Amino acid sequence: MGGVSFKVNNECEIVSWGHKIAHQINIPRKAAIGKKYYEVLPRICDKDGNDIIESVLKNRKSVVIEGYKFRCIGCNESADIKISLLNNGNVKVTLIPRDSCIFKKELESSKDFINIGKLASTLSHGVRNSLNAITGAVVYIKEKYSTETSLMEFAKIIEEEIKKLERRINSFLSASINELELRRTDINGLLKKIELFTSYQTLSRNINTRYSYGIIPEIEVDIFRIEQALLNIINNAIDAMPEGGRLSIETLLKKRKGKEYVCIIVSDTGPGINKETIKNIMKRQVCKDKAKGRGYGLTITKDIIDGHGGFMEIRSKEGQGTRVNMFLPVRRG
Repeated sequence: MGGVSFKVNNECEIVSWGHKIAHQINIPRKAAIGKKYYEVLPRICDKDGNDIIESVLKNRKSVVIEGYKFRCIGCNESADIKISLLNNGNVKVTLIPRDSCIFKKELESSKDFINIGKLASTLSHGVRNSLNAITGAVVYIKEKYSTETSLMEFAKIIEEEIKKLERRINSFLSASINELELRRTDINGLLKKIELFTSYQTLSRNINTRYSYGIIPEIEVDIFRIEQALLNIINNAIDAMPEGGRLSIETLLKKRKGKEYVCIIVSDTGPGINKETIKNIMKRQVCKDKAKGRGYGLTITKDIIDGHGGFMEIRSKEGQGTRVNMFLPVRRG
């Protein structure tokens, strides 16, 4: 990260506060100009507690300090400091951060997840409004065409799916990732439904799809959330191959460090994911792809898998496709 600077007069009052430091420190120019610098930033002192900027003004001699430790809330943030005398008698202070504050990093990361929550809540309420409109239309159709047997069958299916979606939305809005509704589930059976759901998408994109169902036990999962996690990965793979390719989904039983896991492997032949993006996902830093309207999927999936006591691996090379391994624990007895 590059340095930021400000200038003070011989009274240690800030006389120059640029856009860069205003953004970095998150203090606007109007709030800084005219204030003593130590009213805006932590005072810069030597080991004896003497103000170094005041000493420079007094002795008229520039100084450079390497690895100065600023006190932060619960941690230290290190920076190199250059304090330079100017021809007009003012002093220019340049700060070159070495280490980012851990709390600042966590706050920045949290902002993305706060945004996810806001978007999800807005989307859920929007979907609910649409479902209400669809319900009204179905009621009208049933009354208008009550003698049409086939139409009534379709109307019944629509009503059942609407009720199912409403239950899922209510569950989503009232529960956190730590509040899982665990049920013994056949992951192969769940994937077979997903195979049917996504078959039109893969067919229309000329994607050669292969599902390989291994011999695996039933495991305790939150069906709605695991289905969401699987669809996130599979839909990402499909989106990565708009001109065709190969999609492979496989289930098998694996052991890691003496523990049994049901492993779901999703592989594609898309353009791949760069190392930095994978690193950010594994650190739970949201990677956005606004052009595609997605980007939260992998991060959300990792949270869901982690929430079930499992873990996720991503292996990818740019231009050579991506492989995502999702491990869900087997609890016997």
